[in-house]
Formats: sequence, C-alpha cells, structure tokens
Amino acid sequence: MKKKLTLEKAWTECLKMWKWVAKHHDEYVDINEAKLQWLFDNGYERFDVACRCFFCEYAGGPSMCRQCPGELVDRSFDCDNPSYHHRIKPKAFYKKLVELNKIRRAK
Repeated sequence: MKKKLTLEKAWTECLKMWKWVAKHHDEYVDINEAKLQWLFDNGYERFDVACRCFFCEYAGGPSMCRQCPGELVDRSFDCDNPSYHHRIKPKAFYKKLVELNKIRRAK
C-alpha cells in the first residue's frame, strides 16, 4: 500500500515540479509530458502521483478539489482558472503557487 503524502511534502514537491515546468514547458508538446519528465527525473514512476499532480495526490484524486492544498489556503483557488490555468499559463500557475505558499507559511 502506498504511503499517504503529507501536506508539507505535497507543497514541497508541487513547487519544485512547477518551478521546473515553468522554465522548461516550451520543450514539450504539452504540460503533462513536462510533468511526467519531471516525475521520472525525480525518482517517481508513471502512476505514483495522481494526475501527475501532488495536490491531487494529497487530496485523494482529481474529483476531491475541496481537499486540494491550494484550496485549503484559498477556497477560490482553481488550477483551471483562466488567469493562471496550469496547462495554458504554466509560469502564471507557478507564480500563483508561490503566492499561496507565502500565505500558507504566514499562518
């Protein structure tokens, strides 16, 4: 049985992955391929992380958004938000994650 991801580890790994994805996304056909490459490069297997997302993994799957670490900081967080959509605007998405992490750390 796979060990449950802690909230702190979800944040740490998510920030590391998205920092890299924001920098390298242009080298890939789509964001999912970039995320998968980061996972492979960092010792994860293809299906170790739900939706290739540490927040989804922590929450228990993509349909469990209310448990998403981003939403736990700000209930209005939505990874598909047009102003920082994770697949379309990876740099803006990473910036949003950094912003949320600052709020989380200040609490």
